[in-house]
Amino acid sequence: MKTVYPIHQPPHRQRGAVTLFVALVALVFITIMTVYTASVGVMDQRMSGNELRHQQAEAAAEAGLNQAVAYFKAKPTTAIAAQTSAGAGWSTAQDIVPAAITLPNGAQVQWARAFHCTQALVTTICPTPKDAAGAAVTTPYNYNVFRAQGTSSDGTGTVQVEQQIAFAANIAAGGAIPNAALTAAGIVPMGGNYNVVANPNGGGPGVPVSVWSHSSVSGGGSASTCNQSGYDSQTSQCTSDQITSGGTMGLDVVQNDPYVSAGGRFPDDVFQYFFGVSADPTASPPGWQTVYNMAQQITDCSTLGPTSGGLIWYTGSLCDLPSNTTIGAATDDPATTATEGPVILVAQDANFKMNANTVFNGVIFLFSTASPPVSPGSVLLNGGPVVNGAFLANSGLDNLSGTYTVKYDASILAQLAPAPSGNNNNPINGHPADVPGSWRDF
Repeated sequence: MKTVYPIHQPPHRQRGAVTLFVALVALVFITIMTVYTASVGVMDQRMSGNELRHQQAEAAAEAGLNQAVAYFKAKPTTAIAAQTSAGAGWSTAQDIVPAAITLPNGAQVQWARAFHCTQALVTTICPTPKDAAGAAVTTPYNYNVFRAQGTSSDGTGTVQVEQQIAFAANIAAGGAIPNAALTAAGIVPMGGNYNVVANPNGGGPGVPVSVWSHSSVSGGGSASTCNQSGYDSQTSQCTSDQITSGGTMGLDVVQNDPYVSAGGRFPDDVFQYFFGVSADPTASPPGWQTVYNMAQQITDCSTLGPTSGGLIWYTGSLCDLPSNTTIGAATDDPATTATEGPVILVAQDANFKMNANTVFNGVIFLFSTASPPVSPGSVLLNGGPVVNGAFLANSGLDNLSGTYTVKYDASILAQLAPAPSGNNNNPINGHPADVPGSWRDF
């Protein structure tokens, strides 16, 4: 009988089997890691793509919102219909940017719309505003809500952004319509060939006031003041019914009037007298900054013209108004951009110049931020310019000179008066301003 013995594999062949097994395990692991890494990479790409599309859509929506708000702030008398029912949505809102706008990166501003909100109808679009303490506002109010929608370049990303615009810091906040055609806190030299037309009721019913100053007023030359009836609009001069003539000051010129704090009638702060906001330069930020923030800010007065309107704030060394032009308008026509109504022009710490045949409709305020205020180095009104409204300075007008006319115009100044029911759409009475904390994205 033949004996069969088991066959023993050489040790090196057993080691090869182990190596193969380890290699297979490693291959499976590497495959799993490769698939995982690839999936993570794809996910990262998707996330990056989604973020890019979101950013594109949000930037487009912001562009639309900014365009709509800028347009409205430039012409705040633009009629925006109030919401008519609690169920009305943004699809029924008034278009400000009605047609899609494609941006250079391919993203689109699809639309920008607005609602006018009042106490008459409170909805999710028009919630009741809160005061500084967080309590619901109970006094009459109105504001506009702007919303814009943007899409990414491939159309898959969509974002809406929203901002509320209210009418703030109007002169109803304690300010007043000027009592005189020309008001200054310091010296007023009235030499040259000037004409100042008085406020017929500046000192009370039937008591005309043309110039009002805390300091002295000097006259000379062919200067004159007159009642409204003596003003010739064709020649822009006082041709009759004169009150002051040359160096003889009439009762319509109120000078050396003590400050209110000293028992007089002249305002301690002319800025607060008109704007209702203290000019306190020691506050942080300065008191006047709130009005500055709501103004259209310029550095070149030569850009002003017939389509200028509302509150405009100049910073620079010389506010030099253009010649032979009309700045602002006696009234605003909401149906056109041809006129924007009267102008309040604040020239901060600047010399001032009005040139030949310039007609200014509104209020000019020469404002010194120094404490105490410092008179401008030069105030030249030459060549027969006309101010229809009022001229104010919280300093003296030591260097005032030229040939000019300042006519107190009650019809123009009345447009600056507060509305009986609170804020309104007047570009000066209610300066449009962003409502803090009202920006939202969807």
